Amino acid sequence: MLELGRLEASEGNNTKARLYFEQLLNTQNRTYAMLELGRLEAREGNNIKARQYFEQLLNEQNRTYAMLELGRLEVSEGNNAKAREYFEQVMTSQNAEDKAYAMLELIFLNIREGEYLEAYNMFKSGGYKKPEKQDLYHLDILLQYELGITKYDQILNKDYYINQLFSYNALSTLEHLAKHLDEDNKKIKHSVFSQNVDLEGLFNFASEQIKYLNPIEISTTHNYILDCEQEIAIIHGYSTNCLKVVTIPNTNNILTMYPILVSKNTELEKPKQLYKKRNDNFL
Repeated sequence: MLELGRLEASEGNNTKARLYFEQLLNTQNRTYAMLELGRLEAREGNNIKARQYFEQLLNEQNRTYAMLELGRLEVSEGNNAKAREYFEQVMTSQNAEDKAYAMLELIFLNIREGEYLEAYNMFKSGGYKKPEKQDLYHLDILLQYELGITKYDQILNKDYYINQLFSYNALSTLEHLAKHLDEDNKKIKHSVFSQNVDLEGLFNFASEQIKYLNPIEISTTHNYILDCEQEIAIIHGYSTNCLKVVTIPNTNNILTMYPILVSKNTELEKPKQLYKKRNDNFL
Protein backbone atom coordinates (compact mmCIF):
# COMPACT_ATOMS: atom_id res chain seq x y z
CA MET A 1 0.00 0.00 0.00
CA LEU A 2 2.89 2.34 0.78
CA GLU A 3 4.55 1.60 -2.55
CA LEU A 4 1.26 1.96 -4.43
CA GLY A 5 0.85 5.38 -2.85
CA ARG A 6 4.34 6.37 -3.90
CA LEU A 7 3.65 5.13 -7.41
CA GLU A 8 0.45 7.17 -7.66
CA ALA A 9 2.28 10.25 -6.32
CA SER A 10 5.05 9.82 -8.90
CA GLU A 11 2.41 9.86 -11.64
CA GLY A 12 0.69 12.94 -10.26
CA ASN A 13 -2.34 11.05 -8.96
CA ASN A 14 -2.22 12.81 -5.60
CA THR A 15 -5.78 12.03 -4.54
CA LYS A 16 -5.25 8.27 -4.93
CA ALA A 17 -1.83 8.50 -3.29
CA ARG A 18 -3.30 10.33 -0.31
CA LEU A 19 -5.95 7.61 0.17
CA TYR A 20 -3.28 4.91 0.31
CA PHE A 21 -1.13 6.82 2.80
CA GLU A 22 -4.06 7.75 5.05
CA GLN A 23 -5.07 4.09 5.35
CA LEU A 24 -1.66 3.40 6.88
CA LEU A 25 -1.88 6.01 9.64
CA ASN A 26 -3.14 3.43 12.16
CA THR A 27 -0.65 0.73 11.24
CA GLN A 28 2.98 -0.04 12.02
CA ASN A 29 3.87 1.97 8.90
CA ARG A 30 2.38 5.14 10.39
CA THR A 31 5.62 7.14 10.40
CA TYR A 32 6.36 6.33 6.77
CA ALA A 33 2.80 7.26 5.81
CA MET A 34 3.08 10.60 7.62
CA LEU A 35 6.39 11.30 5.91
CA GLU A 36 4.86 10.62 2.49
CA LEU A 37 1.78 12.69 3.29
CA GLY A 38 4.02 15.58 4.28
CA ARG A 39 5.98 15.26 1.05
CA LEU A 40 2.75 15.15 -0.90
CA GLU A 41 1.49 18.34 0.74
CA ALA A 42 4.84 20.04 0.12
CA ARG A 43 4.73 19.14 -3.58
CA GLU A 44 1.27 20.67 -3.80
CA GLY A 45 2.46 23.86 -2.10
CA ASN A 46 0.52 23.20 1.11
CA ASN A 47 3.47 24.06 3.33
CA ILE A 48 1.45 24.52 6.52
CA LYS A 49 0.04 20.98 6.34
CA ALA A 50 3.38 19.58 5.26
CA ARG A 51 5.11 21.20 8.22
CA GLN A 52 2.50 19.77 10.59
CA TYR A 53 3.21 16.23 9.36
CA PHE A 54 6.98 16.64 9.55
CA GLU A 55 6.93 18.25 13.00
CA GLN A 56 4.87 15.35 14.35
CA LEU A 57 7.68 13.06 13.29
CA LEU A 58 10.37 14.91 15.23
CA ASN A 59 9.70 12.67 18.24
CA GLU A 60 9.74 9.50 16.17
CA GLN A 61 12.63 7.14 15.52
CA ASN A 62 13.22 8.43 11.99
CA ARG A 63 13.23 12.09 13.03
CA THR A 64 16.22 12.86 10.82
CA TYR A 65 14.09 12.29 7.72
CA ALA A 66 11.61 14.80 9.08
CA MET A 67 14.39 17.34 9.72
CA LEU A 68 15.67 16.90 6.17
CA GLU A 69 12.19 17.54 4.80
CA LEU A 70 11.67 20.53 7.11
CA GLY A 71 14.97 21.94 5.88
CA ARG A 72 13.91 21.50 2.27
CA LEU A 73 10.59 23.14 3.09
CA GLU A 74 12.40 26.16 4.54
CA VAL A 75 14.55 26.35 1.41
CA SER A 76 11.42 26.53 -0.76
CA GLU A 77 10.24 29.49 1.34
CA GLY A 78 13.58 31.25 1.21
CA ASN A 79 14.36 30.71 4.91
CA ASN A 80 17.97 29.68 4.39
CA ALA A 81 19.13 30.19 7.98
CA LYS A 82 16.38 27.97 9.35
CA ALA A 83 17.06 25.38 6.67
CA ARG A 84 20.73 25.35 7.63
CA GLU A 85 19.80 24.71 11.28
CA TYR A 86 17.85 21.60 10.31
CA PHE A 87 20.58 20.24 8.04
CA GLU A 88 23.28 20.85 10.63
CA GLN A 89 21.20 19.01 13.24
CA VAL A 90 21.08 16.02 10.92
CA MET A 91 24.87 16.22 10.58
CA THR A 92 25.09 15.29 14.30
CA SER A 93 23.25 12.03 13.63
CA GLN A 94 25.00 8.71 14.18
CA ASN A 95 23.52 7.46 10.90
CA ALA A 96 26.09 7.87 8.13
CA GLU A 97 23.47 7.88 5.38
CA ASP A 98 21.45 10.66 7.04
CA LYS A 99 24.60 12.74 7.46
CA ALA A 100 25.45 12.18 3.80
CA TYR A 101 22.08 13.54 2.65
CA ALA A 102 22.44 16.54 4.97
CA MET A 103 25.91 17.35 3.69
CA LEU A 104 24.68 17.39 0.10
CA GLU A 105 21.84 19.72 1.09
CA LEU A 106 24.37 22.01 2.81
CA ILE A 107 26.51 22.05 -0.33
CA PHE A 108 23.49 23.12 -2.38
CA LEU A 109 22.51 25.69 0.24
CA ASN A 110 26.01 27.18 0.19
CA ILE A 111 25.71 27.49 -3.59
CA ARG A 112 22.35 29.21 -3.13
CA GLU A 113 23.97 31.73 -0.76
CA GLY A 114 26.99 32.28 -3.00
CA GLU A 115 29.37 30.55 -0.58
CA TYR A 116 31.08 28.67 -3.39
CA LEU A 117 34.42 28.11 -1.64
CA GLU A 118 32.71 26.53 1.37
CA ALA A 119 30.58 24.41 -0.95
CA TYR A 120 33.68 23.36 -2.90
CA ASN A 121 35.59 22.39 0.24
CA MET A 122 32.64 20.28 1.44
CA PHE A 123 32.33 18.71 -2.00
CA LYS A 124 36.00 17.77 -2.12
CA SER A 125 35.89 16.34 1.41
CA GLY A 126 33.42 13.68 0.25
CA GLY A 127 31.03 12.01 2.66
CA TYR A 128 27.89 13.29 0.97
CA LYS A 129 25.21 11.15 -0.62
CA LYS A 130 26.33 11.15 -4.22
CA PRO A 131 23.76 12.17 -6.84
CA GLU A 132 23.69 10.63 -10.31
CA LYS A 133 27.08 10.51 -12.01
CA GLN A 134 26.20 13.28 -14.49
CA ASP A 135 24.87 15.52 -11.70
CA LEU A 136 28.08 14.93 -9.75
CA TYR A 137 30.11 16.01 -12.77
CA HIS A 138 27.97 19.12 -13.21
CA LEU A 139 28.36 19.98 -9.53
CA ASP A 140 32.14 19.80 -9.83
CA ILE A 141 32.19 21.99 -12.96
CA LEU A 142 29.69 24.47 -11.49
CA LEU A 143 31.84 25.05 -8.40
CA GLN A 144 35.07 25.28 -10.41
CA TYR A 145 33.40 27.76 -12.76
CA GLU A 146 32.17 29.98 -9.93
CA LEU A 147 35.60 29.95 -8.28
CA GLY A 148 37.46 30.56 -11.54
CA ILE A 149 39.41 27.33 -11.15
CA THR A 150 38.74 26.06 -14.64
CA LYS A 151 38.20 27.56 -18.07
CA TYR A 152 35.89 26.43 -20.82
CA ASP A 153 38.68 25.22 -23.11
CA GLN A 154 40.05 23.03 -20.30
CA ILE A 155 36.87 20.94 -20.14
CA LEU A 156 36.86 17.82 -22.29
CA ASN A 157 33.30 16.58 -21.79
CA LYS A 158 31.14 19.57 -22.75
CA ASP A 159 27.38 19.10 -22.81
CA TYR A 160 24.33 21.37 -22.98
CA TYR A 161 24.52 22.25 -19.27
CA ILE A 162 28.19 23.23 -19.43
CA ASN A 163 27.83 25.20 -22.66
CA GLN A 164 25.00 27.23 -21.13
CA LEU A 165 26.87 27.65 -17.84
CA PHE A 166 29.91 29.23 -19.49
CA SER A 167 28.12 31.11 -22.25
CA TYR A 168 24.37 31.33 -21.76
CA ASN A 169 22.30 31.73 -24.90
CA ALA A 170 18.50 32.04 -24.75
CA LEU A 171 18.19 30.91 -28.37
CA SER A 172 19.93 27.66 -27.45
CA THR A 173 17.34 27.14 -24.72
CA LEU A 174 14.51 27.69 -27.22
CA GLU A 175 16.10 25.18 -29.58
CA HIS A 176 16.35 22.76 -26.66
CA LEU A 177 12.70 23.35 -25.76
CA ALA A 178 11.59 22.65 -29.32
CA LYS A 179 12.61 19.02 -28.72
CA HIS A 180 9.98 18.92 -25.96
CA LEU A 181 7.22 18.95 -28.56
CA ASP A 182 8.19 15.50 -29.86
CA GLU A 183 6.58 12.69 -27.90
CA ASP A 184 8.70 10.14 -29.78
CA ASN A 185 11.99 11.77 -28.77
CA LYS A 186 13.64 8.99 -26.76
CA LYS A 187 16.02 11.46 -25.08
CA ILE A 188 13.19 13.29 -23.31
CA LYS A 189 12.64 11.77 -19.85
CA HIS A 190 9.61 13.85 -18.86
CA SER A 191 6.30 15.05 -20.28
CA VAL A 192 6.18 17.17 -23.41
CA PHE A 193 4.21 20.22 -24.52
CA SER A 194 1.22 20.04 -26.82
CA GLN A 195 2.21 20.74 -30.41
CA ASN A 196 0.39 24.08 -30.67
CA VAL A 197 1.88 25.68 -27.56
CA ASP A 198 3.81 28.94 -28.03
CA LEU A 199 7.16 28.01 -26.48
CA GLU A 200 8.70 31.43 -27.00
CA GLY A 201 5.73 33.06 -25.29
CA LEU A 202 5.99 30.63 -22.38
CA PHE A 203 9.73 31.25 -22.15
CA ASN A 204 9.20 35.02 -21.87
CA PHE A 205 6.43 34.53 -19.33
CA ALA A 206 8.56 32.19 -17.19
CA SER A 207 11.62 34.47 -17.39
CA GLU A 208 9.61 37.30 -15.92
CA GLN A 209 7.77 35.30 -13.25
CA ILE A 210 10.76 33.56 -11.67
CA LYS A 211 12.30 36.92 -10.79
CA TYR A 212 9.84 37.12 -7.90
CA LEU A 213 9.96 33.51 -6.67
CA ASN A 214 12.11 31.31 -4.47
CA PRO A 215 13.17 28.02 -6.06
CA ILE A 216 11.24 25.03 -4.72
CA GLU A 217 14.33 22.85 -5.17
CA ILE A 218 18.04 23.68 -5.16
CA SER A 219 20.83 21.51 -6.51
CA THR A 220 23.06 21.98 -9.57
CA THR A 221 19.98 23.78 -10.90
CA HIS A 222 17.23 25.82 -9.31
CA ASN A 223 13.68 24.63 -9.97
CA TYR A 224 10.45 26.63 -9.95
CA ILE A 225 6.78 25.78 -10.51
CA LEU A 226 4.47 28.19 -12.30
CA ASP A 227 0.77 28.22 -13.09
CA CYS A 228 0.27 29.46 -16.65
CA GLU A 229 -2.76 31.28 -17.96
CA GLN A 230 -4.02 28.37 -20.06
CA GLU A 231 -3.39 24.68 -20.53
CA ILE A 232 -0.03 23.76 -22.05
CA ALA A 233 -0.12 19.95 -22.22
CA ILE A 234 -2.14 16.80 -21.76
CA ILE A 235 -0.60 14.24 -19.40
CA HIS A 236 -2.22 10.85 -18.78
CA GLY A 237 -5.40 12.16 -20.42
CA TYR A 238 -5.62 15.28 -18.25
CA SER A 239 -4.89 18.84 -19.26
CA THR A 240 -2.51 20.92 -17.19
CA ASN A 241 -1.35 24.52 -16.97
CA CYS A 242 1.55 23.74 -14.60
CA LEU A 243 5.08 24.46 -15.71
CA LYS A 244 8.36 23.38 -14.12
CA VAL A 245 11.20 25.78 -14.85
CA VAL A 246 14.88 24.84 -14.42
CA THR A 247 17.59 27.51 -14.25
CA ILE A 248 21.31 27.89 -13.69
CA PRO A 249 21.72 28.48 -9.91
CA ASN A 250 21.30 32.06 -8.70
CA THR A 251 20.33 33.31 -12.16
CA ASN A 252 17.20 33.70 -14.24
CA ASN A 253 18.89 31.84 -17.09
CA ILE A 254 16.43 29.11 -18.04
CA LEU A 255 17.98 25.78 -19.01
CA THR A 256 14.75 23.95 -19.66
CA MET A 257 11.09 23.85 -18.71
CA TYR A 258 8.36 21.28 -19.12
CA PRO A 259 4.73 20.64 -18.13
CA ILE A 260 3.87 18.76 -14.95
CA LEU A 261 0.51 17.41 -13.94
CA VAL A 262 -0.44 19.35 -10.83
CA SER A 263 0.61 22.20 -8.58
CA LYS A 264 -0.97 23.95 -5.62
CA ASN A 265 -3.55 25.90 -7.65
CA THR A 266 -4.74 23.27 -10.10
CA GLU A 267 -7.19 20.40 -10.22
CA LEU A 268 -7.15 17.55 -12.71
CA GLU A 269 -9.51 18.24 -15.56
CA LYS A 270 -10.21 16.78 -18.95
CA PRO A 271 -8.67 18.75 -21.84
CA LYS A 272 -10.02 22.24 -22.50
CA GLN A 273 -8.77 24.93 -24.85
CA LEU A 274 -4.99 24.66 -25.14
CA TYR A 275 -2.82 27.75 -25.32
CA LYS A 276 -2.25 28.26 -29.05
CA LYS A 277 0.32 30.26 -30.95
CA ARG A 278 -0.66 33.83 -31.62
CA ASN A 279 0.96 37.01 -32.85
CA ASP A 280 0.53 39.13 -29.71
CA ASN A 281 2.66 38.78 -26.57
CA PHE A 282 1.93 35.97 -24.13
CA LEU A 283 1.33 38.42 -21.27
